[in-house]
Amino acid sequence: MAETVEARSDNSITFTWSAGDANGGAAVLDYRINYDQATDTYTVLDTEITETSYTAIGLTAGLTYKFKVEARNSFGYSALSDEVSILCATIPDVPATPTTTNVLDQVVFNWATPDSNGLTITSYTVMIRKADN
Repeated sequence: MAETVEARSDNSITFTWSAGDANGGAAVLDYRINYDQATDTYTVLDTEITETSYTAIGLTAGLTYKFKVEARNSFGYSALSDEVSILCATIPDVPATPTTTNVLDQVVFNWATPDSNGLTITSYTVMIRKADN
């Protein structure tokens, strides 16, 4: 069962997985999601998932979560899948409109730091367009 990240935000992660090559001779009934909340201990997050997609909600921005999936048929649960590690973060918010100040022959730009949404902002790009005259 290979997991794939489908979407993420600053407080949720959506991932999918494949059903696997074998079902042990009986149809897969559902799946159980296990996760590690950055504590190196796995706990059951949810059970009776009938799709091969899941959205974990209420997560903390900036933490990396690890997920493993189990399939269940009429004989019980499979072994845990390989783990997938997913950072709970997304692109930062748009900065507020900057203010400018003229200082001699320079223009100084200032803006408020936007919400980083879980990952440190490492740089900014300032774009300047020549005024139409």
